[in-house]
Amino acid sequence: MSQCCEVLIKDSFPNINDDIYQYVESVLQNALDDFETEEDVYEAIGEVLQEVEADKTEDDVRDICVQVLNLLKPDAKKKTNGVQKMLNAPVQLGELATTQGVEDTEDANSIWLKNSSDTNRNVDAKKLAKSQTEGARGEKETAKSSKDRQTS
Repeated sequence: MSQCCEVLIKDSFPNINDDIYQYVESVLQNALDDFETEEDVYEAIGEVLQEVEADKTEDDVRDICVQVLNLLKPDAKKKTNGVQKMLNAPVQLGELATTQGVEDTEDANSIWLKNSSDTNRNVDAKKLAKSQTEGARGEKETAKSSKDRQTS
């Protein structure tokens, strides 16, 4: 681990115990190749560092982890989209859909949307009526035969 990284950690956390510092140093040395984002560094040492200084916020510790990553891998590209956070309240998609304007629904004639005129486009009305009457007769015959079985 570089000397600059040691200075950064000891300056940022003046109350760090030697044992904890050696642990942080060994984690950084052993997992150096695995660190691709500042989130990886925070997952490796962030919580330990946060326990050392209770007055530092999570954001403060994350900023220090970013600086550590930049010192260890100056050519590392930022691949994170930010910290993942839990929503405070559920998202109601129905409400979002109703609040969208008409200009947002440019794809209203999509093939995936069902129109009322499309409902019976491929159904032969005569065959459908015949099928329904045959089904009704079949149900009556089934009911009659089951009634006959019960009486015998």
